Amino acid sequence: MKDFQGMDTLSPNDGFWLYLEHPGLPTNVAAVCEFEGAIDAEECTRYIESKLPQIPRFTERLEPAPLHLTSPRWRPDPHFNIRRHFRQVRLKTGTTAEWKNMLGSILGANLDQNHPLWDMTLVQGLQPNKTGLVLRIHHCLADGVAGVGLMKALLQDTPQYQPVRSTQKTPALQSKAVPGATLIDGMMNACFLTAQNLVNTQSELLRLASKALSSAPAGNGKSAANGANARPLAALPLPLPLPSLDSIRDFASVTAAAVTPVQKLPFNTLCSGSIMFDWCDIPMKDVHAIKQNCDATVNDVVLAILCGAIRRYAELHGVNVSRRSVCIGIPVNVRAEGEHAGTGNRITMISLNVPIGVDDPLKLLHLVQKKSAVSRNGRSAELIALTGLVLGAIPTPLQRLGAGVVRRMPVSVFNTVCSNVRGPEKPAYLLGHKLLSAYPFVPIGGEMGINFGVLTYNGVMHAGFTGDAHAAPDLADMARCFQESFEALYAAAGGRRSREPQAVRKTRVRKPSGRKAASKKLV
Repeated sequence: MKDFQGMDTLSPNDGFWLYLEHPGLPTNVAAVCEFEGAIDAEECTRYIESKLPQIPRFTERLEPAPLHLTSPRWRPDPHFNIRRHFRQVRLKTGTTAEWKNMLGSILGANLDQNHPLWDMTLVQGLQPNKTGLVLRIHHCLADGVAGVGLMKALLQDTPQYQPVRSTQKTPALQSKAVPGATLIDGMMNACFLTAQNLVNTQSELLRLASKALSSAPAGNGKSAANGANARPLAALPLPLPLPSLDSIRDFASVTAAAVTPVQKLPFNTLCSGSIMFDWCDIPMKDVHAIKQNCDATVNDVVLAILCGAIRRYAELHGVNVSRRSVCIGIPVNVRAEGEHAGTGNRITMISLNVPIGVDDPLKLLHLVQKKSAVSRNGRSAELIALTGLVLGAIPTPLQRLGAGVVRRMPVSVFNTVCSNVRGPEKPAYLLGHKLLSAYPFVPIGGEMGINFGVLTYNGVMHAGFTGDAHAAPDLADMARCFQESFEALYAAAGGRRSREPQAVRKTRVRKPSGRKAASKKLV
């Protein structure tokens, strides 16, 4: 987003993630990776530095506006040093339990906002003969799709690697410091950006109106298929045709679900502990078998598995699930087909409200399919995107104040969030070392004590679980429930169990301070 001087500023959508953050609960996206063999830290540092010219945001920092009157600007960091963003640690025993325990402290630390908002940690000594790598990027810099795009820029598609002998200084190191903005600049910029956001909001309202009307029944009673006969709003005949009854019903259903308070589940407690992380793996060939046998999409299968897992986890906590439902926030990529991921947030959200009292895996999958279709047809993603534009027109100081209030409110729009991103379909390498797995980290906050992320890579679905040590001290149970839910759906869909569910160790990263974490019984 450009300001009145033509400089890049943080967009309202990106700024939301910056203002929402507070100590102990960073709003970062991250990838927890495992590679074959031992990766040399010095060589890896030189290699990453050689890639920085391709990722200019990795050498830029956010410069606050005077009195925070408007969004911060992206400026080259005059003191950029690659070693501030790259570090190495070594495990003592190299066990999976120690690896997960260390991840809590890595993922739970906040990035320094005085410097470029990313870092990379190389974890040595992971057994058997593996190296761990954690890439963290602030959510204001990239969403999940952009994060995967940045990962692809750093990885190679062949094990052949030519060592980097020397590196040139990055543009940020050669740049001179730019004088800070004056108070007058800040005031002018605030007016300019507020007006720009209002114009964008008005344009989006007209676009949505035109889209809704173009899909409404025409005078002969026939509806336009997929907007094929869409016309500009000004070209529509008067009186304007009314939207179809089905469209109104779907939109009303989505809107009603959006304003209905969520039914709290055991992990819906205000986050106040330490970050925990766990994971499990599922073969994509089995996911595709379910998809084909049930005429579903991969995303429907993932969400059905998740709903089944949440049901199991709730029952472990003594919850009567017969009249319970789960509201899942689902990030939706709004980039055009073929559009480069780049950086920044180009996502919106839809909500999926599914009863978890259904114990038949196939019935649950069909229910998820039906609910997903209603969410898409009801245009909830567009409604939420429009809401984001309206909020973006609010002056920055009020946005910062509002974010501070929201993150402390004991209310949530969703029970949880589940992202699903497609990674490389073929093996990828770093310095000749094969990438074995990559688990996505989805930030938590408010009363969302557990969030989920799925990344498909090289024929495997890698599911990552982020939890709060106070809200979900037994996060490993959720990972086990996810695996069991998949096995049940796979068997019900006509598949044969290719293997027993993997053992998922129950590990606690750090004990929460203050109140003792206890299992909560809900009725």
